[in-house]
Parts: sequence; C-alpha cells; structure tokens
Amino acid sequence: MQAVTSPPRTYTARFELVSDRFWNSVQHEFPRPAGRPGRRFSDARTMVEAIIYRQRCAIPWRQVPEVFGHWQTIWTWNQRILTDGSWERARAEWRRQSPDEKDPTRPTVQVEMARVHRLATSVARRPHGWVELEFILP
Repeated sequence: MQAVTSPPRTYTARFELVSDRFWNSVQHEFPRPAGRPGRRFSDARTMVEAIIYRQRCAIPWRQVPEVFGHWQTIWTWNQRILTDGSWERARAEWRRQSPDEKDPTRPTVQVEMARVHRLATSVARRPHGWVELEFILP
C-alpha cells in the first residue's frame, strides 16, 4: 500500500507565519492523512498557520481569512492538536532545537484587545451574546 501525503500548498504564501525551518522540525508532531476514503485531508501546515494567525490577531474563529480554509475545519484542528498534545510537543521540540529564537506559536495578544464591549464585535450572534476570550499561557 502506498503512503498518502498531504496535498501541496495551493495558496500564495501571503500569510506565511511558519518558517520552513520551523515546519521541518515539528511537522512530524501533527496529524497526517490515514489513507481512508472520505473528505480530503486538510494540509497540516495551513491549519497550523491559521491557528497561529487567529491567536496573534485575537479574532473570533469566524473571522479567520478564507485563504486558510473554513473556520470550522480550523477550529476542529485546534481542538484536536490541543487535546492530543501535538501543540505542546511541537512547541517543546522548537524550544529544544532553537532556544534563542522566538517561538512562532506563542500568541501576542495585548490586554487592551481583550477589554471590548460585547457589542463591539462584528460577528453575528444571538441577542445578549458574549465575546469569546481565550487566554493561552506559555
């Protein structure tokens, strides 16, 4: 049986948030296609870049640019890699290999951004909704 590989990147690297050096050192930590029939497997690098983009911009899931894929797919990947420990293993591997370089997965959220009124967001929601705030500690 032939191994199934991830499809090549199909978008312009306008949002390239992960260097090739970083990706080559941590790509083995993230899920890979299992070769089962069904929906096409999302590119792991694109999903990781989307998650990093969302963390750095401190935006709701629905506002992640479409160039990364559908927001629900990105959210699912985020939940999967946080639950199975892939995210922390990748960060630990990067810190081990490059202790002097900045960790590209570390979010850079300013405190002022978290202090918005619940009506200040542009995301559609139910009346009397709330804004999702997510703080990720190093």
